[in-house]
Amino acid sequence: MGLTLIRFPLREERDDPLQQRIVELQREVGRLTTERDEALGTLDRLALGIMILDRNMHVTFANASARCLLEESNGPAGQKLGRFFARDPRDQQRLKQLVKSVLQAECISSELHQTNMILHGADGTPILSACVMPASSSCDERSNDKVLLALGRLETAPDLPDCVRQMFSLTDAETKYAIALVRGLSLAEEAEAQGVRVSTARTHLAHIFQKTNTHQQSQLVALLSATTPAFRSARLSGGRASGTSGHA
Repeated sequence: MGLTLIRFPLREERDDPLQQRIVELQREVGRLTTERDEALGTLDRLALGIMILDRNMHVTFANASARCLLEESNGPAGQKLGRFFARDPRDQQRLKQLVKSVLQAECISSELHQTNMILHGADGTPILSACVMPASSSCDERSNDKVLLALGRLETAPDLPDCVRQMFSLTDAETKYAIALVRGLSLAEEAEAQGVRVSTARTHLAHIFQKTNTHQQSQLVALLSATTPAFRSARLSGGRASGTSGHA
């Protein structure tokens, strides 16, 4: 009766240092990919438009809010051949100067330098606030070539009523009067729009003052204007603009 020779592997795959290193690297890549996707997802949920521009105004990254701004055909800003531009020539000239000054100041001082300006519509109306600052706090040839551009709309956010109502436990009627004041209407104008007496509107206003711990309309408006929602409304879609959704 013959004997069969059985050969066992000299070492298991799990005991192979090279194989172990490959598995570790795969896990690390998976972890970093997950963290990157979570970070990009968070940026896309922000109501504030965030972009990264190089010194020549090329857009190397734009979150969902920024992409929506770039896609507006008659908006105060746009993108052409991959470059960000302000439609108002004076805004464009000033923005270029701000980008240049921020990049120059980055390596002169260790302090974080940022500048602000307004982007206007075709009729000269202020539409967007713009903040420019270095994209990196380090000073090396690769990192000091880019800036962060944050864009915020100078208008009442579409979901501000829901935000205000939840924050201060306002009724639907109180919310309408509160938002009307934020939008620049008088109490009498909103009362007329609601078809009620001014005395009724004053009663609602008194309740709003009590719930918000304010005492004057100007104080109330300042408080409510500062409660701009941090995240995009769920009703807004975040279409991707070509060439602006990834890192450089």
